[in-house]
Amino acid sequence: MFKEIVEVDAVLSDKVKIKFLKNGMCDCCKMDSMCGKGNNSLVIHDCGFKLYKNDKIEIAIEERKTILASLIIFFVPGFLFISGLIIFKSRGELESFFLALGVISVYYMFVKIILKKYGKKFNLKILRKI
Repeated sequence: MFKEIVEVDAVLSDKVKIKFLKNGMCDCCKMDSMCGKGNNSLVIHDCGFKLYKNDKIEIAIEERKTILASLIIFFVPGFLFISGLIIFKSRGELESFFLALGVISVYYMFVKIILKKYGKKFNLKILRKI
């Protein structure tokens, strides 16, 4: 698990708004610009803790989620690009390159749409109150 200590910025009904430094948890995966988590605050569930503004808490995210994100953002596009080069190789080198690049572009647009709809569900867990 990736862990980080953050500060409670605001307490909502069953959620808390936390603020953290971008150079903390988001820098460990280098995908903060893709998922939108690179800002300084985020709203998460309070996990049953009684929290107040300016409390320090330790949060964590499971490693399997970052591995899945890495697959979606890096490995699948690489596979699609190579597959596109192989499929379109009869059209010539330059044309197959641009067609494979087009396949990657469509894939990233699709991923961006999915992230806008479902990307805010990272399920950060509060481990403890400090």
